[in-house]
Amino acid sequence: MENQLNKKQAIEPSSIRDTFAWIEEEGSAGRARVRMAVRQRHRNSESSSGSVQGGVLLSLADRAFVNASNTVLDPGYTTVTIELKANLIAAITEGELIADCHLIHSGRRLHVGEVEVKDNTGRLIAVVSGTNLVLAKR
Repeated sequence: MENQLNKKQAIEPSSIRDTFAWIEEEGSAGRARVRMAVRQRHRNSESSSGSVQGGVLLSLADRAFVNASNTVLDPGYTTVTIELKANLIAAITEGELIADCHLIHSGRRLHVGEVEVKDNTGRLIAVVSGTNLVLAKR
């Protein structure tokens, strides 16, 4: 059986932002928003009626979380996500997803955040919580 990927001449995205087509808005202290349009490549199936895959929702929420953490970091520091937990509440098949994150704790070593992912009508799609570890850049 020949590799199916060879039969589809896919264009390799240049970054994770290109893969998900995120639109990152300006954040404020401990808050961030990231949006993305639902595209075929985000769906569970090749059908246009397929819903957005849960991992896509989690990636969007993680991006908002990282951006919120970045708003409170001192120069020379970065974060790495060490835990994410998601409640996937509703399916979405079209439109736009909006992830709003706020930090509920921003300590010297850990950041804890909550993210609500909604569609462009305000319907709640997912609630994600997570922990970021603060590290000195090398």
